[in-house]
Amino acid sequence: MSSLVESLGWSWSEWVTSLQAEHWIKSASQVVSLVFLLGAIFSIIHLRQPKKVFKWGILLSTFFLFFQAFLNVKGHFWQLGQMMELTLQWLSPIFFIIAVKDQVNLLWLDWMMRIAIAITFIGHALYAIGFHPVPGHFLSMMMDGFGMEDTSAKASLFMIGWLDIIAALSLFVPNEKVKKSALIYIILWGFLTAIARVWSYTSFYTLGGLLDQWLAQSMLRWVHFLVPLSLWYLEKSKQVKSISV
Repeated sequence: MSSLVESLGWSWSEWVTSLQAEHWIKSASQVVSLVFLLGAIFSIIHLRQPKKVFKWGILLSTFFLFFQAFLNVKGHFWQLGQMMELTLQWLSPIFFIIAVKDQVNLLWLDWMMRIAIAITFIGHALYAIGFHPVPGHFLSMMMDGFGMEDTSAKASLFMIGWLDIIAALSLFVPNEKVKKSALIYIILWGFLTAIARVWSYTSFYTLGGLLDQWLAQSMLRWVHFLVPLSLWYLEKSKQVKSISV
C-alpha cells in the first residue's frame, strides 16, 4: 500500500510508526466490524420481511467482504488460488438476496452456485497440489489432526487437491448421479476443512483460547459446505416441482 500512503503525503516509515495512523486503522476496523454485524442482523430480518433497506445493508457488508478478499489476494502476491478460494466467502450474501426474492430463476441461481463452488474448490486445490507453495497451516492441520508425518501429509494433500478439482469439474457433467456424488464429496470435505481449524488445535489451546483464536476462522469457512448444502436442497426443490407439474 506504499503508493497509496505516499500519495497522501506520508513516507512509508512515517506511516508504519504513526500512532495516529494506527488509531485510524483501529477505528476503521471497528466500523467495518459494525457493518458486518448489521449485515448479519439484516440477513435474518430480510429473510422474514424483505425490504430494500435490509437488502442494501447486506450489500454494503458484501462490499466489505469483497474488499477484504481483495486485500487478502494482494497480501498473497496476487496468487490465482487465493483469488479463487475466497469466491464463496464474498458471493454467498448475493446468493441469499437472490434466493429470497419473490420470483427466482432457479436454473440461473443453480448455475451461479455451481460455478462459485467449483472456483472456490479449485482455488483451494491449487495450494494442495503445490501449484502455489503449500501453506504451512495446511500441513500442520493434516499432521496434528490425523497424526501424519510431513511426507504423508504432503502426499495426502496432493491427492485431495486433485479430488477437489475432479469434484469441482464433475458438478457440470451431464449425469445426475455424477453431479450428486461430487456435491456430496464437496459438502463433506467443505465441512471437514472448516472444523479442522478448531479440531486440529485442541491439544494446543485451552477451550477459551481455542474458541477465541480459531472458531472465527472456522466460521468464515462454513460457506464452503453450507452453500453446497443449499445447492443440494435447491436440486431437491427443483425435482419436487418437476414431479408436481
